[in-house]
Amino acid sequence: MTIRTFALATIFAAAIGSNAFAATIDVFEMGMTTEVQVDGQDDYDSTLTVVNPFVATHHAQLGLTEATTVFDLAWGPAGGRFDFLFDNVIDSTPDIAFSSNFGGVGFISDVDVWLDYEYIYAFDNLNGGIILTSINSIAHITDDGTHFLLRSVRRGGAGSLDPPSGIFTTTRHILLEAGEHYTVSYSIDIQDGFVGGVIGTGNGSLHFTLTPVPEPATAPLLAFAGVAAFRRHRTVVDTDALLQDAPRLFICQVNPNGADGFDAPDDGKTR
Repeated sequence: MTIRTFALATIFAAAIGSNAFAATIDVFEMGMTTEVQVDGQDDYDSTLTVVNPFVATHHAQLGLTEATTVFDLAWGPAGGRFDFLFDNVIDSTPDIAFSSNFGGVGFISDVDVWLDYEYIYAFDNLNGGIILTSINSIAHITDDGTHFLLRSVRRGGAGSLDPPSGIFTTTRHILLEAGEHYTVSYSIDIQDGFVGGVIGTGNGSLHFTLTPVPEPATAPLLAFAGVAAFRRHRTVVDTDALLQDAPRLFICQVNPNGADGFDAPDDGKTR
């Protein structure tokens, strides 16, 4: 290992050792429910307790109508991973029937974090009077109220004059500020109560991660390491160019990775 390579390794080790990528993420509220209702009867499975990690399966069923949610949630100094899998079946009957998954988490981080969010839900055979309503949101809670960074309301099903089959997708990459209260919530509701003999299905997932942003005090260390690596690379290129007596061209491209990390609220269109 050369002296320069050792120096670069030392710089990166110092940056990582100074907790540049560490965060204290406080998930102070969790509430998730999986529920079915058929003809006045109700079956559900839910949790209101913050548990880390939380790996569980909630299932509710009455007859052929059922709902399932699979959870895999965990967070720590390196960030957080929140995974949800949804599965719904609705048995259309003359009586009111629901298949629902709903809930969310509220959290605060002591450092800025990147939120990467991905939601997809596919549904099929929602004919007759079956209606699907899917609502997803990312909200910033302040003393002034709730400010939505994302609010996506999607509908499907012949009962609401929407297609009986389709796919909803939403993705976001948002910078969340340290010390602020944020919530990520979801709601999937398939209902019917008009005709019989139709069985509709839906399934999908919600995945989002929280990734700490390097502390400002550490950024110069990382920047210096990057510049040193570039200077080393440039020296090699210069030497080769001189030996070949060829013209030299250097292109430096700056990518600020977006303006401020803010994504506009969803406009309701499938993406």
